[in-house]
Amino acid sequence: MQLVGPPRDEWIEGLEAAGLDVLQYYPENASLVWSPAGGAERIGDLEQVRWHGPVYPSYKVGPGLAKRS
Repeated sequence: MQLVGPPRDEWIEGLEAAGLDVLQYYPENASLVWSPAGGAERIGDLEQVRWHGPVYPSYKVGPGLAKRS
């Protein structure tokens, strides 16, 4: 997910209060967040969240590796 600005302690606390685990920060205000079933709907309700979406297994494969057998 991506926040509307640099992460603030109260925003992270709000995510955690909603039952989400903030796992890792990425540049430009984004974080990898673990959500239990149904948790994605709660992310979209938070005003500090700019974007959220799933991370598919295919995202984990580098483009150079995808062509190898």
